[in-house]
Amino acid sequence: MIKINIGADEIILWLRKNNKAVGKTTQDLGAKILVLVESLGGEKLSELQCRWECTIGAEGIDKLDLPKTATQYSIKTTEIGKLYEQLSKW
Repeated sequence: MIKINIGADEIILWLRKNNKAVGKTTQDLGAKILVLVESLGGEKLSELQCRWECTIGAEGIDKLDLPKTATQYSIKTTEIGKLYEQLSKW
């Protein structure tokens, strides 16, 4: 069994790029992502600083865009397709 680590920031970026999270806050998305990842057998690891520009006033970093920090998850690679299938329905 192979697992990968994926961050909620990566998932939120995908949701925002695909117009699946319009008007939804990062906090609300994070809560939904946690439930979804855990329903697929994944587990919460830790919270990390995001790697994009996170200074105060940085463009695109706020509750309706990209997060400053994000929870990291571990999930089986066999579940990634299911994860994105579910996300595409949001």
